[in-house]
Amino acid sequence: MIFLDTNVFLRYLVAPTSPATKAMREAARALFESVNEGRETVSTTEVALHEAISVLASKTRYGRNPAAIAAAVRLILLMPGVQVPRDQKRRFPRAFDRYEMEPKRGFADAVVIASVGQLGIPLATFDEDLGKCPTISLWTPRTHEDQTLVGVGGPISRATRLPRPPGPAIVVRPCERRRCSPTRS
Repeated sequence: MIFLDTNVFLRYLVAPTSPATKAMREAARALFESVNEGRETVSTTEVALHEAISVLASKTRYGRNPAAIAAAVRLILLMPGVQVPRDQKRRFPRAFDRYEMEPKRGFADAVVIASVGQLGIPLATFDEDLGKCPTISLWTPRTHEDQTLVGVGGPISRATRLPRPPGPAIVVRPCERRRCSPTRS
């Protein structure tokens, strides 16, 4: 089994621009040929796929059409030698469908929507646009005064103080010419 990083997908799907990328493309092509014939098995993760899709769709990089990206990655995932966890095998087609229907939403939100739908649970989000998706149910905070919060070890009374997030809060100032500098508060 071989684990695929993002750049292997990119080298396979994007035309080479230099002798070095041409050699990488040939290596990726040979690997995927073996995977397609079932002679080699590979796996990957949502993170690598998301990064590849984001780079392919980026207007500053390749600017590919979301439908073309989804079709190409679907074909790869259907190759006999591709093994990903069963829940991801079911989630990816739904995410690609959503991405093709609403490309402006982005692939990350498409995966979130597909995951929520697959699991049948509500989504907690502060993203108003994502919250408008008609196929998901939203979590809403309970505000009743005698509400009991439930923690890992059981109920948490209102008198119990929840732990603060570790470390100081990080505030990111608006970037100037791609130079961001986080500050601690």
